[in-house]
Amino acid sequence: AASLCCDYDQISPHSILLYFDNSLHSHQVQQLAQLHTHPDLVGPPGLLQPGHAVLAPWQGRLYRATVLAVSDTSLTVLYVDHGNTDTVSWWECCAVPSDLLFPPLATQVRRAGVRPVGEGGWTREGRQRLYEVLGRGEILVRSDKIEK
Repeated sequence: AASLCCDYDQISPHSILLYFDNSLHSHQVQQLAQLHTHPDLVGPPGLLQPGHAVLAPWQGRLYRATVLAVSDTSLTVLYVDHGNTDTVSWWECCAVPSDLLFPPLATQVRRAGVRPVGEGGWTREGRQRLYEVLGRGEILVRSDKIEK
């Protein structure tokens, strides 16, 4: 079973972020919950390039992120455990301690066989409806095949 990643703002049938029930994640979730008291936080994080891991601020707390773009002292980041993006100041970021360098807790999946009506892609209303339907509770997931 899985639950919907509520912070992901790019949801569509082709891109859904889920948290799978996994007892192995409980220690990692606990580590992330105590991130603000981690003894090895060092900031700012040094020279960063797209693809680098960083701890970036969001709503007053630090979260694990990947750098998508660098412009002077501004970073565009993807919060890897939540799926949302933001532009943040390099000065407010920290290097990621080695014990927090584990894979993202959220997993991207897609709904097979669903296509948007028309040529404009998924509308805001369509994405919102999908979010409402999937966010109602536990989601059962079955993997038929992996597409490349």
